[in-house]
Amino acid sequence: MSEWTAEWAAFIAAKKERFGLIMIGQTANAIFDHVFNYWIYIPIIAWLGPVRGGSILTVVDVLISLLFIKFYDWAKKDWLGIEMLKDVRDTSSLYPKLLMNFINKSKLLRRLVGGSDVVAFFAISILSDPFITTVCLRKKGYVGMRKREWIIFFSSAVVGNFWWTVRNYVLLLWVQFGISKIGAHM
Repeated sequence: MSEWTAEWAAFIAAKKERFGLIMIGQTANAIFDHVFNYWIYIPIIAWLGPVRGGSILTVVDVLISLLFIKFYDWAKKDWLGIEMLKDVRDTSSLYPKLLMNFINKSKLLRRLVGGSDVVAFFAISILSDPFITTVCLRKKGYVGMRKREWIIFFSSAVVGNFWWTVRNYVLLLWVQFGISKIGAHM
């Protein structure tokens, strides 16, 4: 058995319960995000338009994200791996060299784990939701919402929902234009 294989095996064995929880949490979060982002967001924007639909969806996203933060803080469990990423950022000596090599090979992961909060804020806000952005950028885990976290939370809600509303509206226009153009040639 090679050195890095033994290192990984020991690392995973020591943290198997944590990894199991993260796998379940990430799967549940991915399913929820997919349903909200594609099965709810796009039809609402198509039905109500970008201003009204985007406003309603922003309010809904804020409420859902607040519930997730409350649950996350109440449970005091790292079910998404966010606290583990913070550990990597703050004390990389706790993790195997292979994990650090993997993070160092990805520009996005390097910036999220070791980069500035501003870059991380915009990247996470666009790729995820205010819950994830706020929890990733707060300095300590499970501490609730202080003034800094409220600013991050609402700023992320505005940035992320603006992005998703514009993205989906442009996508809908493109689909509508493409379909009407195809229909005109038949």
